[in-house]
Amino acid sequence: MAETIYAGGRQNTVRDPRGRKSSIAIGTGRSANGAGYVKKSSRLLCQKSTLSRAQARYKIVEEHPEYPVAKWAKVLEIGTSGYYVWKARKEKQQQAKESLQEKLRELYEQGRGTYGVERICGLLRKAGYRVSYRRIKRELEELGLSSIHRKRRQRSLTDSRRARGDGYENRVKGKEITEVFTVLSSDISYVRTGEGFGYLCQIQDIVSKVVLAQKMMKHMRAE
Repeated sequence: MAETIYAGGRQNTVRDPRGRKSSIAIGTGRSANGAGYVKKSSRLLCQKSTLSRAQARYKIVEEHPEYPVAKWAKVLEIGTSGYYVWKARKEKQQQAKESLQEKLRELYEQGRGTYGVERICGLLRKAGYRVSYRRIKRELEELGLSSIHRKRRQRSLTDSRRARGDGYENRVKGKEITEVFTVLSSDISYVRTGEGFGYLCQIQDIVSKVVLAQKMMKHMRAE
């Protein structure tokens, strides 16, 4: 079945994959908005795409391998060498993408699902990968991987319920204390420093909140 290619008003005849002479109907170029006309249609495609004009035309050639690249190059006014360079670069980028995604799955399993974007990005950079935070976030979303944030349990340094024996009586429970220096309280808290954690013990009046004594140690032993 004979068809026709119109490019710049010229009729072009090509051979189909079986080697028989045939033609391709890709518009007449007479439409006002360029519909059905290869050159104008590629411009319309570029307006709605992030691809450049050349990349959009290369994509058309890639999506229609049933016709020779040389004929497409003539119709779309592109270079065959440029198309093959673009195709080789695209295949290389796809291989790099698959390699990166495989590494992301490996790190995700290594962290048992707890590694976030920042940590994975840092580990990849240490391993020699040149990646950005946005790219890692995009790849993880594409793979459907999200980190599991575990809620940190606040550790209490002292537990008065366990510190007291059964015979210990809390004599101030339920009473209103109004006089200063009648009842004193003691508590231990830990403070992060440049050399690690320090444990601060204070003795305080519960009415005036005056600290009567305090001492910091590197441990929680009674001494």
